[in-house]
Amino acid sequence: MKKISKTAIESMIEEATVDCYSDDEEFSGMVCTLQDKLKFPFDAIALGKAVKVIGLDESKSSLRSGVIAKVSLEGKSYAAALSTIKLSDEKSGKGKHNAKWIEAYKYWAGI
Repeated sequence: MKKISKTAIESMIEEATVDCYSDDEEFSGMVCTLQDKLKFPFDAIALGKAVKVIGLDESKSSLRSGVIAKVSLEGKSYAAALSTIKLSDEKSGKGKHNAKWIEAYKYWAGI
């Protein structure tokens, strides 16, 4: 994927965290924005295997653990940190879009 500019990333983060006044509010804003912006399902590598990312698990996500994704592997559902997921397809429109939002999240989180 072509690297997106720092200005573009900061604009995306601003969109996610506008009107937030604490770290907790910013984290919630980021989770909600990712839930809305990421195009599910998408193929990725997680847990060392090819998986399908089917959504985010807001109940397991926290400032401490980060954003947790729900992944499907061989008919079972697992949790994986979004920051550890590698997209299988970063070239399609959907893949590029998802890669930008995941990169913005990682930048915001300092990962």
